[in-house]
Amino acid sequence: AYTVLAAGNTVLTEEEKKLGVLLVDLGDQFSDAAVYGLGNSVMTKPFSMGGSIITASIAHVLKTTEATADEIKKKYAHAHTGHVRDAEEIQYYGTDGRTVRTAPKKIVTDIVNKCLDEDILIQVNRLIDAGNISNRIKAGVVFTGGAACLKGLVEFAAIGHGGEIGRVCLYQHASQGDMPRHFLDDGGALEGDD
Repeated sequence: AYTVLAAGNTVLTEEEKKLGVLLVDLGDQFSDAAVYGLGNSVMTKPFSMGGSIITASIAHVLKTTEATADEIKKKYAHAHTGHVRDAEEIQYYGTDGRTVRTAPKKIVTDIVNKCLDEDILIQVNRLIDAGNISNRIKAGVVFTGGAACLKGLVEFAAIGHGGEIGRVCLYQHASQGDMPRHFLDDGGALEGDD
């Protein structure tokens, strides 16, 4: 809970906090959510799911190691299917580390979509529904953390919420204490980009 509160102090404006915002810190193994705009209190909720579920699913479906799957996720994964052409293919090493395999890039996107739909964003939706907070998060949802860098997450999340999100942005701390980086829905850096 401390990580998501620290992220909230770093990335959220006072106006967002007053209006009401849901901050979701997407980690590797675990994620945390914090709801601001409940007066002076902040409600936090951890859930045991993060970006590693996407990595494990890619490894399973493509029959490769988790290390290779993580590279595939970082290099090719996209949450929004509209950005992937059907004919695009990727090459990677199989579980033995020697056999070169080929797969359509769309499979990676399909895996990401399934993980987001059935695992990660469903937790966010459950939090919104269980807390009856959809009318109290007028500033929208802010995603932070390493898994928030997934290309197309903004579009995917907005579509998944039926367009009810007021504002969705992505934020991740840059490594080695560099300036924070804010990401657009296409994965391009908006602020603090080198």
